[in-house]
Amino acid sequence: MQLNRTLKTLMVLVVFLIAALAQGLDTRPLYKTQEVRVAETAREMLVSGEWIVPHYNGELRLQKPPLPYWMTALSFRLGGVSEAMARVPSVLFGSTVALILFLWLRRSVSLGAATNSLLVLASSFICMRYFRSGEADALLLMFVTAASVAGYHLQSGRILSAKVHHAWRLLFFVAIGLGFLTKGPAAIAMPVLTVVAFALLMRQPASLRQYLYLPGWLLLLLLAAGWYLLLLWQMPDAMQYFVQRQVDETFIRGNHAQPIWWYLGRIPEFFLPWSLLIVPAAIWLWAVRPISMPVTYALVWFAVAFVLLSLTVNKQTQYALLLAPPLAVLLGCYLDQAQGRLARFNRWFVYGFFALMVVALAYLLIKRPWLEVWTPAWVLLLLPLLAVRLLKLDSLSVPVLLVASLFAMSYVYSEDHASGESQKTEARDMAAYTAGLVPLFQTKPGDGALSYYAIKVIPPLDETGIETELQRHDAIWLISEQPVQSGAYRAELQYSVGKLQLWKLRKIP
Repeated sequence: MQLNRTLKTLMVLVVFLIAALAQGLDTRPLYKTQEVRVAETAREMLVSGEWIVPHYNGELRLQKPPLPYWMTALSFRLGGVSEAMARVPSVLFGSTVALILFLWLRRSVSLGAATNSLLVLASSFICMRYFRSGEADALLLMFVTAASVAGYHLQSGRILSAKVHHAWRLLFFVAIGLGFLTKGPAAIAMPVLTVVAFALLMRQPASLRQYLYLPGWLLLLLLAAGWYLLLLWQMPDAMQYFVQRQVDETFIRGNHAQPIWWYLGRIPEFFLPWSLLIVPAAIWLWAVRPISMPVTYALVWFAVAFVLLSLTVNKQTQYALLLAPPLAVLLGCYLDQAQGRLARFNRWFVYGFFALMVVALAYLLIKRPWLEVWTPAWVLLLLPLLAVRLLKLDSLSVPVLLVASLFAMSYVYSEDHASGESQKTEARDMAAYTAGLVPLFQTKPGDGALSYYAIKVIPPLDETGIETELQRHDAIWLISEQPVQSGAYRAELQYSVGKLQLWKLRKIP
């Protein structure tokens, strides 16, 4: 009976994940820098057949490890090169993160906490943003989450069979190794430090001996370092390039440097609408005693991630995604277990959010015709609510599902209706206009979206490169974001869209 109830609940949650994350993936053009880099590097990898040395706009792309490019290239191979297939991996990886938390908490806490945590995670602003985008962050989050949950099972004190214990240890090391191959050292630091901090907090330092596991470390080394060794074999100077561009920019100087408190001020924004519950959840944690082991582990996990992110010089929005799983666990357990005044506050939170969404919808209907407001999201995201009623599930909180569905609907709607903005479509429009023009180039550093939509590499050129090409050709075509002026050649503006301009350059006789 319990299994049947769990399966029914999981069916509803999967419908929610599909509706919230998988619809409308092909309506938005690729324009965000990180998304374009992954998609175009994967496209060039697929076309060239060169899977070891990534290229972007025809130039080396060694700043990041290659696993996200491989996953996107595989997606392109299976479903064709498109915006939707560029984003499908993130949908799958993000959904996997949510399901990992669900399966962990269903067994360790309760079915109610598991469902709440999944809904909080999947409908938070930052997760809606990166689980629907073709970037590398959802993949990294999946491996960090898998390693952290494996670490919990190893530290929980439960008597595991030798076979099960071996499987959890292998998962821990495999997830860390693949995480490193996704986006570097963060995949190692967060799970390892979380396990160490939790063991020390629980006064169980001897439990750390189980990680002195030679097969696991060898497997981690193979997964994490295998590509780098192949790369060094083909390109002996690659390691210096990696250290300069990856380690130096991220951890020492930082090309996105921010003050140490930067994430603290952005958490309320990143985790809307559920960030409104952080203060009452903190009050609940302070009042409840004793704190359960899964909740304690989530607190340690969140603290480790927050400290590491704050101490890192480079700070960007997508890095805060690493805070999402432990925060979703804490809020999910709070929503499931809070009583008294806090439970009443939660109800007012739901009613207030529902009223706000009704007002917003009424405003849209007044300002725009109904057909402009209509979107499939309004139906697809109401299906889970309907399924709860039809299946008579008391394990799934209808108020929590209602808030999650309404926020996801509003996010999908806003994203869909913003996709036609000129700055988001200009690369696609320029690529369509320049089809058939040769030789065609773009000014450095270049925009990978131009190459992606042209379905060919449009090489970037600097001033010296332009003069070199004009020695080989009577005229060339150049896409630039700035007016092109030089005494060495004649430049004629042919077309412009947004900030992009197409110039025809000729030699001066």
